[in-house]
Amino acid sequence: MKIFVLYRLKDGVSFDTYKRWSLGEDQPTLRVHTDVARFSVYATTAADASTAPYDVVEEIEVADLEAWTRVTESSDVKALGPAFEGFVDPDSVCILLGEEIAE
Repeated sequence: MKIFVLYRLKDGVSFDTYKRWSLGEDQPTLRVHTDVARFSVYATTAADASTAPYDVVEEIEVADLEAWTRVTESSDVKALGPAFEGFVDPDSVCILLGEEIAE
């Protein structure tokens, strides 16, 4: 299953500062979990002249929702929470669960 986490950074948060944290803390922490098959983080921009509703999209692949719950309840992932909350506009967070449409 895929989990997509979409969000905007808070006003005044430097994207470079967020990026250093993502590369140095967030991504390595999640990727070490055996329940996480894939974790990718994307900076987003609008494809046209409009403003993108999100600054970041995370794509996470896990076996199922139980696996994801194990990851999010681990002490190392919980420890990321305060930093994440410092970077991210909480009103912008959108979490989508995805199942591929395939035969």
